[in-house]
Amino acid sequence: MATDYISQDVAVTIADYAADKHPYDKDTKKPETYSEYNRGWNDACDYIRERLEGEKPADVEPVRRGNWHIRFADEMTLCLECSVCGRKVDNIDLHHLLEAGEYGEACRRYPYCHCGAKMDLEEQNAESR
Repeated sequence: MATDYISQDVAVTIADYAADKHPYDKDTKKPETYSEYNRGWNDACDYIRERLEGEKPADVEPVRRGNWHIRFADEMTLCLECSVCGRKVDNIDLHHLLEAGEYGEACRRYPYCHCGAKMDLEEQNAESR
């Protein structure tokens, strides 16, 4: 299962916003509205903000997505070519799969290109239709 990431700045902004937008009014000039609950809420938001700022950000980058195109590696050998970088993947087992019409199995055996692109673009396009 893929993990979703947000930037550290966005997370800190959310904590700051939560401190200002909680379910009870707070007005330091009106003690009746500035309760222990409000102080507790603000303390919790400050704690969350400090923890978020102290966390080391995850080292992530966007997933590049592509798909495999069937090409000839030479005059006789079928191969897969990455739609992102153009690199060809060829070996005799892959050639036999493609020659037998087993494109789906070939894609299952090679879910990523050497460039790091995830080869699921066709599946996503088919699911969104």
